[in-house]
Amino acid sequence: MKIKLAITAMAAVLSLTALSASASADGPINWAKGLQLTENGTPVARGAAVFNDQLILSGCEVQSTATLLNNGDPIDLLRAGTPTYIHCEAGTISGSLQLLDLQDNGTAILSPNITLTTSAGCVYYYPLLVGSFQASEGVANISGEGTGYRVRPTGRTSCAATITNPFEVGEIGSVDDALLSTELISNPTF
Repeated sequence: MKIKLAITAMAAVLSLTALSASASADGPINWAKGLQLTENGTPVARGAAVFNDQLILSGCEVQSTATLLNNGDPIDLLRAGTPTYIHCEAGTISGSLQLLDLQDNGTAILSPNITLTTSAGCVYYYPLLVGSFQASEGVANISGEGTGYRVRPTGRTSCAATITNPFEVGEIGSVDDALLSTELISNPTF
């Protein structure tokens, strides 16, 4: 089991390294500008509790509370907590988001620990989800595609080795349900 976890961790690190190169293709991170999450025009404090309204992947919804680790930097991080709500239209999903990385170039990187079981009984693990959002004076609605990797052979010939699903993360808000806006600022304080 430790070997499997080590291999999964190494795969996630390699995916993040490859992702950094692909994120640069969409536009490099601008270290002279920061990405700031604001609530009604006021910057959200580091350490504040926030939530992602919902992660929707393959007809499944996962909702959880998160903590804002930093704000106003070229890359802002949110650490997600235990899911508060899970629902699937078909199949099942387990796990949650771990980290949500928002970059000033409009790239969002989600580090999930999510396993999806389809209605056909195929089991897939999602180590990384990459999406985009509008990084300038708008609500951070994230969308993209994620690849799930078959966890184990199921004996079913209909289970593909990988599947790719669209995903979206609904509005990021404060715990009192106010929507958080994203805007680019000059001279970040990192």
